[in-house]
Amino acid sequence: MDEIEIKYEFPNEENQCSVCLSIGRKLSPLQQYLNVFKLLISDLEVYNTIPLESIRLCWECIAFLHRAVRFQQQAVKANEMLLLGQSYLFGTQSSLTTITLNDSHPHTIYINDINIQTDIKTCDKCSDDEDVVDDRSAHDDKEFEAVHDDLKEEIVVETTEPEKKPKNNRWAKKRALQNKKPKFKIIIKDKNCFRRVQIDDADVRKCMESERDSEYFKSKRYKCDNCVLVFENEEVLLKHNGMFHEKATQYTCDICTSHIKTRSRLSEHISRHYVKYICSICEYTCYSKSHRLYHIEKVHRRLFQCLKCRLKFGSRREFFKHYKDWHEKFICDYCGITFKMRYCIKDHIRKQHSPFECKPCNKKWARYNGLWLHNKTTHTVHNTAYCVECDRQYRDIYRYRWHIANSTRHTKHKKHRIPCPGCDKIFSKNIYMKDHYNLVHLKCYKYRCEQCDKVISNFIRNADLVKHTRRVHEGILPPKNKICYMCGRGFTTNKILTNHLRTHTGEKPHACNICNARFAQSTALSAHARAIHHTSKTT
Repeated sequence: MDEIEIKYEFPNEENQCSVCLSIGRKLSPLQQYLNVFKLLISDLEVYNTIPLESIRLCWECIAFLHRAVRFQQQAVKANEMLLLGQSYLFGTQSSLTTITLNDSHPHTIYINDINIQTDIKTCDKCSDDEDVVDDRSAHDDKEFEAVHDDLKEEIVVETTEPEKKPKNNRWAKKRALQNKKPKFKIIIKDKNCFRRVQIDDADVRKCMESERDSEYFKSKRYKCDNCVLVFENEEVLLKHNGMFHEKATQYTCDICTSHIKTRSRLSEHISRHYVKYICSICEYTCYSKSHRLYHIEKVHRRLFQCLKCRLKFGSRREFFKHYKDWHEKFICDYCGITFKMRYCIKDHIRKQHSPFECKPCNKKWARYNGLWLHNKTTHTVHNTAYCVECDRQYRDIYRYRWHIANSTRHTKHKKHRIPCPGCDKIFSKNIYMKDHYNLVHLKCYKYRCEQCDKVISNFIRNADLVKHTRRVHEGILPPKNKICYMCGRGFTTNKILTNHLRTHTGEKPHACNICNARFAQSTALSAHARAIHHTSKTT
């Protein structure tokens, strides 16, 4: 076999880096990094034959040498401080800030670089030395930046956007404070996760056979087939056989053929056979202590216990599903609407289901909106407002704003036409179309009224089922909480309120395209078209 000769060759091309061998990058000489480079390559044979002044490196290798120089300067500074016996006078040299949290004061943060107080007057010499080292490193930084100004186009620079100031949202702050509170406790190897259940004679034999046929029992080397027990080593197994199977005694267990010395121990031994253990987490069933310990070690090594109801779960996903379904859901007893936060349901009950009374006027309102509007329009002094386009004077700014927001002359709403993909019906909102499509075409619904057997008794939301039950079966009419700011009358829907307000303002936005007659409501326009023009479509 011919000998293979290894020849050291180094490409001396002009566009190739001498260390990383990259091609196509702009190269630079060693300059101030020549001494550091000599120390690093002192044991390498290849670079001994090449003059160091002719070696050229790319920007990446120069950056590594720059870090080595900074590391050397840092080591020199640390050596000077240690020689003077002042190991922590100037604080840490690391660029990372160390933060310490105090358990007794959780809102206090201790930062090493800030809380260190030094006496500047007694450390003039040390501070001067530090300034020399800092000036040296700053000078090196400037030289390093000057060498690589022309290489900036090769480096990808990530632009950082300015930090946005968080909005002052008190609801978000409450939510954040609630999320910081611990919700569960981690329990390691909880032996109390099994519960004892008594079994009869028929189940005892089945339990013994199932234990013998289990993979866990078959995989063990040291075991007793009669008692269905597993041991750690051969010594413990021989000791068990000597105590219960080799020596014949007066009392013998008819289940596992164990020999017991006294009658009381025999009754206690037999009672253990008539007990099985069920895991409260996953309903796993076993009949011995070794099986319980093995199941806890392999399956339920960590358990998550809810701090509110003390239930235990095998994983974080199961716990948070339980917490979301039981502890983050608040259902209103009056209307069935569900809330995730406690303060939301409090505000809802306060505004929607609590009686309100104005003591100066001795008037009562069933809804919060009526009392709020009454206080704003009656008991608050406001300047009058005037609408130029409609030539109308309003007593306060609230009536004027409502007029601007709801008048057809000022707001020309675009009619959204969203057709149903399954039929010819058209809806004004996308959510209405989705509810119709899921309920009628896909037959996908979560709630159903048990008191009536109609097609309309299926609902997608629980709030709709509650409204149906209260209105149809209990005879409770919906509240008239839509208050007219002109006369104070209440209505059940905003559409009825809008039609009523047109009796005060005199607006007639619906016009007939044949005779130019105008009407306040769309139903009146449709009736006019059928009776006068004998048509069904008008615009």
